[in-house]
Amino acid sequence: MRGEGYFVRGGTIHVDGMVDGKRYRRSTGLTVCAKNISYVKKYHQKILNDIVKSSEKKTFVEFGLDVIRVGSGSRSRVYQRELEGKFKKEIVPYFRRYDFSEIKPLTIDRWINVLYNKYSNNTVRKYANLLHNIMQKAVANDLCDKDPFLGINRLKRTPKQLRAIYSEDEIYKIISNAQGWFKVFATVAFGTAARTGELLALKKSDLDFDNRVIKISKSFSNRRLKETKTGVVRYVDMLDIVYDSLYNFCLDRKNEDFIFVNKDGEPYHESKNIIKYHFKPLLEKLNIEYKTLYASRHSFISLMLNKGMDLMWVQNMAGHSSSSTTLRHYAVFQNGDFKRLKKANNILKTPDFTAHATAHGGI
Repeated sequence: MRGEGYFVRGGTIHVDGMVDGKRYRRSTGLTVCAKNISYVKKYHQKILNDIVKSSEKKTFVEFGLDVIRVGSGSRSRVYQRELEGKFKKEIVPYFRRYDFSEIKPLTIDRWINVLYNKYSNNTVRKYANLLHNIMQKAVANDLCDKDPFLGINRLKRTPKQLRAIYSEDEIYKIISNAQGWFKVFATVAFGTAARTGELLALKKSDLDFDNRVIKISKSFSNRRLKETKTGVVRYVDMLDIVYDSLYNFCLDRKNEDFIFVNKDGEPYHESKNIIKYHFKPLLEKLNIEYKTLYASRHSFISLMLNKGMDLMWVQNMAGHSSSSTTLRHYAVFQNGDFKRLKKANNILKTPDFTAHATAHGGI
């Protein structure tokens, strides 16, 4: 659809005309309907003048923040703050001096290479996706002619570095010296390879003490309860220390649904406070370097593989279900292989748990 001074593109009304001797095409942001068409048809020149005047005043930083804040109504406050924080931390310092038309594929390639020296592949992609969204909006608002990301091949993955993990001795010290509910949390974290969000989402109904397995089907992500990262429900074996810890803990908490809850009886939607008030203070007391709470997962995987545990069993525990081989063997492992479980129990045990390993029919 096109009329004098306006046209429609992608379901949005744009205005088209001259301002101070220069030709402009700009999006009004208005959706196509009879009322909006009538309004734009009547006032297209004034609308164009206002848009050009406004956009010329907006810097890269101002426009970027506007783009991020437009969608704030559909996000949690925590996630919104996270996006704005990412924008200010790594995008603003690099691009603040650029005009949108000056940002080229090579500019973005250089920026991405800088990020790869600081962050993991996944974090780099998050920053790149945020900038890409801003650039797409800049194109839609005619601040630049072409999305520079179109000239970039799929983000290159840098060689994976060895993950920071807690040593076998550090794991024993952490579990042995933790207190109260956090002792249980640390035991499950280091004894199952569950992701942090999956630990926070665990409910009593997920625990099968008769068959010694834990059902992992949900995860807290960005403070929201969602499916697991892979979208696959898996059942992981309970090692003796995990079984004893959870069994005794759940006996004393009969009225709660989620296993790990705060003082108000609400589940922890994120790990920030657990790390700040429980994990880091304990590590400082034990003189152990902090390597993230999520590293408990990698520590379990590394420990089990280094001690000779079956690769497929470890993959199932970790939820690496993208492998077709893993999926084919999934049913076998979810019911528990007691030979493997006995071997794993001999690998991961601490002095204060050993005496209770058979208290409830342990292997």
